[in-house]
Amino acid sequence: MKRLPVLLSIVCLLLSACGGTRTPSVATLTMETYGVGEPVSFEIDETVYVCTDELAYSIVQITQKGERGVLLEHSCVGVAGTGVDQFCENGEVEIVEVGTCSDAIFCEETPTRETVTWDQQAYVEISEDCAGQVIHREILEQVPEGRYQVRVRVLQDDAEVFRVVKEFLITAAGFDPADLVGATVEEAVSRFLDAWVGVPYRNPQVEVVEEGGRSSTVKVMAEFQMGAWVVKEGVVECQKRDDGWVCDRYSPFQDVPQPALSLYLGIPVFEYPTDGGIIDYEGAYLFKVTPVEGADGYLWGFFQDGEMVWENLRDEGELSGTEYGIQVGSEAHGRFVPGEIEVSVRARVEGEWTEAGVVRVNLR
Repeated sequence: MKRLPVLLSIVCLLLSACGGTRTPSVATLTMETYGVGEPVSFEIDETVYVCTDELAYSIVQITQKGERGVLLEHSCVGVAGTGVDQFCENGEVEIVEVGTCSDAIFCEETPTRETVTWDQQAYVEISEDCAGQVIHREILEQVPEGRYQVRVRVLQDDAEVFRVVKEFLITAAGFDPADLVGATVEEAVSRFLDAWVGVPYRNPQVEVVEEGGRSSTVKVMAEFQMGAWVVKEGVVECQKRDDGWVCDRYSPFQDVPQPALSLYLGIPVFEYPTDGGIIDYEGAYLFKVTPVEGADGYLWGFFQDGEMVWENLRDEGELSGTEYGIQVGSEAHGRFVPGEIEVSVRARVEGEWTEAGVVRVNLR
């Protein structure tokens, strides 16, 4: 398989937690796109935890500085009260009650099943001068371009949790990221990530797993910032057009299984023995890990009952290769007793140690 290095720019849209509740990570990193002002439809079929004066759902914009709630109804004054707007008439401030706000606030679980169409309008506060006084009111305006989530609040193990119902992008009219054409497959993948991934990413690895005349299947692995940095992988389909390559925007990314995760992170992966395996206590102990790119030596450590029993650098004064053996009759062999041992291997790359690859086996 051909390996293609790709240098990709970073999309800085951060995910942060909503106050007082937990927000689950998003399962897919690519999403639908709507033009500015285009109606956005979504369905709710949940038992939601909703309080008086609240809708069954909320919409938030994900920005570089965190999350910004979208005000879908007139706000109420204080915790409970009346929504008000201020107007200026003949130099006098007039206060008008708006919206439906209740003085009695309570929260409960409510089965909700509805289809909602949002017109991308939200309330914003404006300020005006009225005969030397500053007045305020809320008006409907088009929300800005960006990444949005529709959420419902549910109870999970007696805790309030926001569940993502829909995630989407709003872009300028006439702009379709799917038409970002690359002269090469590598460039098309880069533009695909920049256009469709809504969170920061780093250290992308791209591998063409199937290549045809006018199509290519590409495996993409990278770290994505979803609260913490998480390694995910996806398979992206790219097509050749007359003006270049275009990659399919609907390409979900999944968590990376072991040992592919360790290989991506540059951590030695054991070829043998397997974790939890059994080794003859009386025989030789043989180990092997996969090579780490750029490594000039490997630090092998052996532990029993939390204590280091043997280490090649400490006890032999040197590093070893990807294979290591403890032979019958050797000094190292004589230090072990029957039972579980933990074997740790780190690679040295440009003078720095990688994270350790670890396997646990039983001597019997």
